[in-house]
Amino acid sequence: MNQSIRYFALVGYFTAFLMTAVFIGANLFLNTVSSVILMVMASIFFTGAFHEDGLIDLFDGFGGGQSRDQILNIMKDSRIGSYGAIAVILSFGLKVSLLYEIIVILKNKYNAKDLYFQLLLVFIVAQSLSRWMASTFTYSHSYAGEAKKSKHPFLSKKTKLFNLAPGFIFSLAPFYFFANFIYLTLPLALLFFWLYLSFLFKKKIGGYTGDCLGAAQQIFEIVIYIAFIVLWKFI
Repeated sequence: MNQSIRYFALVGYFTAFLMTAVFIGANLFLNTVSSVILMVMASIFFTGAFHEDGLIDLFDGFGGGQSRDQILNIMKDSRIGSYGAIAVILSFGLKVSLLYEIIVILKNKYNAKDLYFQLLLVFIVAQSLSRWMASTFTYSHSYAGEAKKSKHPFLSKKTKLFNLAPGFIFSLAPFYFFANFIYLTLPLALLFFWLYLSFLFKKKIGGYTGDCLGAAQQIFEIVIYIAFIVLWKFI
């Protein structure tokens, strides 16, 4: 199970294809906003809200806990606190807003056929790169919780570098289809947020947990959508 981390980025491809298919199908009958909401809902159902659950737990723990042990105990609690509720509501709303803006921009740039292809590329980058970036914490950091009590014990084992290599390739492969090399600045932009989360995880709990990985994926995904929009202002 620990070696399955090498395929996390590949899971992003399946999620991206699903999101694109749901949007295309829904947009035949519904407006763009409703289609985007259904698309995001489909991605959540497909992954079992795995990453959203991590986002909720992380904000509850980091927001409400003072000591390391208190933070970890709150993160294990199945109940949702105010910090987690606010985080997931704002995350969902921001994601819908950003995706709507991305689609509007692409509609002004491309015809219908090229629009869907570009949209798929954006989703593949966002879903695969965000997962790979999150998985790197299993190599760079130590597990902070108790492995026996973890919801996903295999994530507690330190990942070997070669297990991250396939995800790195899957994450960067879509950039081949982008005509402008300026898109390669996007992964570099994520480095700032990776360094910040790295510092935060070590400061608060001395490492990572599965919830940290899920929350990181959500944060990286949103940052990627923002980065695409910013890049398009200059391209």
